[in-house]
Parts: sequence; C-alpha cells; structure tokens
Amino acid sequence: MTFKVTGRIYEAESGLGIPNLIVEVFDKDTVKKDKLGQVKTNSTGTFEINYTEADFKGKFEKFEGNPDLFLVVKTADSSKVLYSTEKNIRPDASTHEHFDVPISQAERVHKPSKNAKEFLKILIGIAWIDGVLEPEEKEFLQRVAQQKGLAEEPEIKSLLSNNQPVKPEECYGWLQAYLGNYPDEKDFQELYEALNSLMYTEGVLDAKKRTHTHPRDRDSSPRWYSP
Repeated sequence: MTFKVTGRIYEAESGLGIPNLIVEVFDKDTVKKDKLGQVKTNSTGTFEINYTEADFKGKFEKFEGNPDLFLVVKTADSSKVLYSTEKNIRPDASTHEHFDVPISQAERVHKPSKNAKEFLKILIGIAWIDGVLEPEEKEFLQRVAQQKGLAEEPEIKSLLSNNQPVKPEECYGWLQAYLGNYPDEKDFQELYEALNSLMYTEGVLDAKKRTHTHPRDRDSSPRWYSP
C-alpha cells in the first residue's frame, strides 16, 4: 500500500507560498520515530511526499496499523525548526494526508543559536569518522562553508584538506565545546536533527554514520571510538 502526504507552506502575512523549505514526515512510535520522507517545497510552497508500508513497518511489526503521522518544517539549511506537529500527531493516518501551514515572517528570521564555524567543524569531523574524506563529502562540506561565509577561513580550509584527517577524540572535543557544560534537550535535538538532515539531504552520510553520531553520546565515550 502506498501513502501520500501533500501540503502547502505559506507566509501568514501575505498568503504567498514559501519555496525551498525542508519538509519531513515521521511515524511516531512509543520508543522511536520512523522517518517516512523528506522533500523541499517548490516555488509555490507546495510539497508531496510518498511512502509505503515498508517505511514504517519492520520485520516484527506486520500487525502495526497505519502511521501516527507528524510533520516538521525547517529552514532551507536545516538550522531551525519552523513548525512541528509532533505534539499533535495524526493517529492511524489515511493514505492521503494534507497540511496547510502558515509561517510568520518573524518565525523565518534566521538567528543561529551556535557559532557557525564550530558547527561546521563538527560536520567535518563526522565526515572523517571512517578515516576517509570522500570527494562527495568534501564537495558537500565546501558548499556548506560557502553558504556560511567560511570558505576562505584558514582553519576550515585546512580541515577540508584530504591530508589532514580529524581524529575522533578531536571531534568529540568540538562537540563538547559546542554544546557547553549544561546543554538541555533542545540543544541535543537541534544539533542531531541539523546534522542528520543536512547530510541526509545530500545523500552523503551513510547509515553507519547516521546511527553513530547522536550528540547524547557526549556524556560517555562516543560511539565512533568503537573499532
């Protein structure tokens, strides 16, 4: 069985559609959430995400009902969540769900909560986790650096060199510095979702990296220390 989620994201003040926003759809279970799809809004602010039962029913979940659906809307660079229905899920979703989402101009103002350079350093460190900076990873990171105005920053240029791998413990140190001594749940989730979405969008971060880089691991030896 196939399922579809459609919708339109528009500016509350003018009613005009907002292009290039990231839209993610999830199935919320008791202990986890399954990502069903991700797409960017088109020039009119509309979007469509298609998924199948295989996206939310695991091997041992054959008798599970339809997904308990929720939607997340983020800025184009994934740095800010603009809208979420996680606290107002649509239980047992139908095969076609539609969302109309107004977002105010004030909500769209980009106010980075953390230092962009430190954030990019963490991205670079994660790309080096397997000991190799692949060409596709390097190209992606260079684009992020360009978007954040850091392309000519000496430390960033050096880190993006194929001849200077980032050690796992160094990346772990950056993560600790970025989150600070007393981060709350929002800090953890913001970083995790930004890392996951940025890399997922470009198809750069493989499954192994996605499941080994949750920032909660900062309180113990990071998972990427494992051989």
